Amino acid sequence: MNFARQLSLNGKDSGPDAALDVGAGDDQSQTISKAKITSVEGQITELICGHPPQVMLTLTNPTSQVLLHVKDISAIKMELQGTAHDKVFTCADWMNRRVKVTFSEMGNADPGEIQSINFE
Repeated sequence: MNFARQLSLNGKDSGPDAALDVGAGDDQSQTISKAKITSVEGQITELICGHPPQVMLTLTNPTSQVLLHVKDISAIKMELQGTAHDKVFTCADWMNRRVKVTFSEMGNADPGEIQSINFE
């Protein structure tokens, strides 16, 4: 299940991209083949670490807020200022950090799953 929704700063949903897709019956292999890789930069302003290894976060920049999901924190690529980093960042370490996130965009309703995160 992917949890993702893009919100405008005024709190209103930003059109068709704002739908929340909980597609429990979706065919995973069909969805993966449609994935588009997208990057966004901003600050992690909200963070939910309560269901390890999953993470939910809100990434905020001057023009938008993006709600993103990590299925397994240990399976994503983590970098510190563009260099692969041996230190394991815990979920709690992510709060208020400036980052560049790369994620799989699955379509109009679901910005998708985080693939990598680069901490500034």
